Amino acid sequence: MKIKSVTFLITENCNINCSFCYQGSKDPKNMSWEIAGSALKFLKKKSNSEVHLSFSGGEPLLNFNLIREIVNYNSGNPDPPGYKYSLITNGTLLDKNKIKFFKKNNFSIQLSVLSKGQSPQFDNKYSSSQLKILKSLSENDDITLSTNSVFTSSNINKLIDHIEYLKDFELSEIGISFDHSQTWDNKKLKKLITQIDRITEEEINGFQKNGESNINLFSVKEDNNKIKGCGAGSGQISINPDGDIWGCDLFYYYFKNGPVSDQKNKYLFGNINDPDFDLSKPFDQSIINNYHEFRGDAFRTDDLPCFLCPYLKECHICPAILYKPDENGSMFFVPKHVCEINKILINAKRRFSSGIENN
Repeated sequence: MKIKSVTFLITENCNINCSFCYQGSKDPKNMSWEIAGSALKFLKKKSNSEVHLSFSGGEPLLNFNLIREIVNYNSGNPDPPGYKYSLITNGTLLDKNKIKFFKKNNFSIQLSVLSKGQSPQFDNKYSSSQLKILKSLSENDDITLSTNSVFTSSNINKLIDHIEYLKDFELSEIGISFDHSQTWDNKKLKKLITQIDRITEEEINGFQKNGESNINLFSVKEDNNKIKGCGAGSGQISINPDGDIWGCDLFYYYFKNGPVSDQKNKYLFGNINDPDFDLSKPFDQSIINNYHEFRGDAFRTDDLPCFLCPYLKECHICPAILYKPDENGSMFFVPKHVCEINKILINAKRRFSSGIENN
């Protein structure tokens, strides 16, 4: 397997404590240069073309010195693979020097923007800081800037206001995600429908004027003629601060915090510095196959298996963000509220696609 994309989890620490964060409790654990250097040597053996290297965490800017050391090391070693860099950050630790560094090295930055109405403490403490960062980054043409914001059942009524706020900035994508860790009752789901319906109409009208929508909910690039699967381990990997190699960072945090940790060896390829882990050999195909089992038609809800659902080919399910395996520890169980949220979003995307085709 040739690696095309790798995420370095360079810290598990964070300077913000979001209630919905899938990473769970924060740990003051940073990736060392020893681990990072071994990972870069490993990547030279696993790829001879460009690799997308993403820095994540925790809050990766808490370990900014390692980011700089990695990029400078790669710049001084021009042999393949080449690297394309990205960063996922809440932005509160950005300053002029860091922005200059990211601009010089053509970074793409995804800013985790706190959603409006999350809590008075968050709104007051971080909104002004993130507003300054948004303005600063969006004015840099050499930085591709996108955002992602997580909405919970408690602040879903602020979704429209939040998107309108972000529309004032030059963003390649406005990402919207939803917290699945808490159950959404029918009242909250109806609020979501109201918000999504209004956004859909506005995006159809906007598309007719400028020919695009930059909200991730309305991406038209996907192939809806085949069942969605998990890409973890298929050209993409994640390396945590200890040097463990996973198909995806979501699985690392899932098994670190979740109730099914006894299954983790089914998805862990090995450790970058383990003398018994032969870096020159291909990854264990049985582990890759374990990731491939997470196809849409393998899941089920309380009501029916997903392969019987009319939404199947348009539905994305990731077991690592569902949080709640069933009573038998199965990772293939989809809670009812997750299913309902997905249907709401699929219906909106269908209406958007129909609306732009008919005008």
